[in-house]
Amino acid sequence: MNGAEGNKRLPRAPNISFCKLKILSHWKAPSFTNTPSPVEGIKGKDASLHCEVYGTPPFQVNWYKDKRPLKESRKYKMVIEASSATLHIMKLELDDAGLYECRVSNNLDKGWQTNLGFLQIQCQDHR
Repeated sequence: MNGAEGNKRLPRAPNISFCKLKILSHWKAPSFTNTPSPVEGIKGKDASLHCEVYGTPPFQVNWYKDKRPLKESRKYKMVIEASSATLHIMKLELDDAGLYECRVSNNLDKGWQTNLGFLQIQCQDHR
């Protein structure tokens, strides 16, 4: 082997990127640890519906009212912290009464788990 052959460089590999792989050995599909009680709200006040979730995070949570999806807005504030999901309904009106659903899924389970809660609005006579 002469000196020129000893200095040959190996060809560079094409752009290769590396990533870490996290293996979840005991993943759990989401489920609920509580069933919400019916909530009574007062017209003009705020109300909150709350769900506790068990399973492997991260969770994707969607809220529905009378089977229609809700979106974050001035009317609806959605908070997800660790294993709890809360829907805040601002300045209740009579048409806010109805059946609310908290649906949860995680990256490991493509199905949805549903928890139902009922909101009833009371009118107060301010005489």
